[in-house]
Amino acid sequence: MKTRFLLTIGLLTATYSATAEEKPDTIVNVEKPAVVKIISTGNSKRIIVDGRKGQPDYKLDYQSTVNASRQDSIDEMWAFNLPLIRPVEQNKPGRKNNPSFDGFCDVYAGGVIPVEFDRGMNRAGWEIGMLNVVRADWRLTRFGIGLSLGIGWQYRSFNIGDGMMLGRSDAGKLTLSPIPAEYDKAKSKLESFAIQIPLTLSQKIYKAFTIEIGGVAMFNTYTTANSSWQQGDVESKLSIKNLHQRLLTVDAIARIGFRDCMAFYVRYSPMSQFKPHHGPQYDSVAIGMSLGF
Repeated sequence: MKTRFLLTIGLLTATYSATAEEKPDTIVNVEKPAVVKIISTGNSKRIIVDGRKGQPDYKLDYQSTVNASRQDSIDEMWAFNLPLIRPVEQNKPGRKNNPSFDGFCDVYAGGVIPVEFDRGMNRAGWEIGMLNVVRADWRLTRFGIGLSLGIGWQYRSFNIGDGMMLGRSDAGKLTLSPIPAEYDKAKSKLESFAIQIPLTLSQKIYKAFTIEIGGVAMFNTYTTANSSWQQGDVESKLSIKNLHQRLLTVDAIARIGFRDCMAFYVRYSPMSQFKPHHGPQYDSVAIGMSLGF
């Protein structure tokens, strides 16, 4: 039915678009045509049909001259009705469906620098992650302003310094205390994993060169502290889990670079990862590079 309907519409259009000197032809209803060819040359449109239901030897060759002013509307009608083809007006350069989706992008790595911190948290750390495992993009204006919402993950690692090491109090709190004099090769590390949900605004500056700012909700799902030391010939290790970290913290992020290629980012974490009096308090700034921005 669909094939027969499309051909009927096509012949009707060609007939209606004929010049005034030509008489309208009879509309031909071809059911289940085997082969349909449409040839446009200048103001001439030719429709060739080979075979139809029950008549494999059936042939139809129709040709008419159309007005130039009607050509665009004819092309749009055929494009609109053909399966899986969007209307011509939707394929104009620069037009984008809302929302559009992307995935496995914005892989990043960078250094983490504490800016306000308790003693021992003065050493720089590092982070890796994927800002958007899945991302939805909305184009807000034709001037290149966009909105993005995604979900991703992040891993961070901090080394403890300044002669301090991590431990655990009797109340289950994470503590920072001076390294005992009898300990050799003492070192401590704090590791965390988070699920992140970024909400950002972006603006294209020139072609693919883009600037982006936004906020990132961080769901801190797993945090561990590790300490190791040597006392004489005995090596000891301590792994501390079930810490009292905040479930939700919020970061601010800014990136600048080439869309879908490479960008530099700055990320500010103003909220300490641990609840007050349950672990070391610190704010940090991360600087690094993002790929697939």
